[in-house]
Amino acid sequence: MALEYNDVKRLSKMIEGLQTMIDKVKVSAVDEIGKRLNNRVKKATPVGKSYELKNGKKHTGGHLRRNWKPKPAKLRGGPGSQAVGGLYNIVEYAPYVEFGHRIVRNGKTVGWVPGKHMLATSEAKTSKEMVKIIDIELRKMGFK
Repeated sequence: MALEYNDVKRLSKMIEGLQTMIDKVKVSAVDEIGKRLNNRVKKATPVGKSYELKNGKKHTGGHLRRNWKPKPAKLRGGPGSQAVGGLYNIVEYAPYVEFGHRIVRNGKTVGWVPGKHMLATSEAKTSKEMVKIIDIELRKMGFK
């Protein structure tokens, strides 16, 4: 039995359709992982104290926590490429809270504030769920 041109063409279309479904699963899984990581890191991020300023205005803590945002997932290249996403925070002092920092008084280091490691801890916990998340996304697309 020889393959006809139309058979090869039909097989090629089926493979393209399968690749499209796999790409959707990858993007969907990366989005879900990003959402879970975002929720976890927000809960783990410390919140500063709220207090009243001398001019009567109130300073509200939680700026660092409010600024965690998931980066939407997308394919890095064309079909069949890696799906990438992420999490970011635009607050300039985020690394100092994550990793720790020196305490400086009059130009001299007088101590160290240990890091909270809220992102590292959240990433470790979320990475343990990745296989389960991918499995869920595959099932949503009809794979078993």
